[in-house]
Amino acid sequence: MMPKPAILAFWLAVSSLCGCYESVGVTWYEPGVYKGAPDPLLQRLKGDELNRQLAERIDQVQTDR
Repeated sequence: MMPKPAILAFWLAVSSLCGCYESVGVTWYEPGVYKGAPDPLLQRLKGDELNRQLAERIDQVQTDR
């Protein structure tokens, strides 16, 4: 016995929409406040060595500016 086309269409629609669910939660951020995991690069940026390396890298590619 073949399923009726309406039932088949219903189950096809339901099964195709199952993967489209998205959480509707809202995340509130405060301006200027980073709440993520600590970034180890920030500590390195305080030193002069990394800043010197970055400045050299910029000077190598942006010679026209």
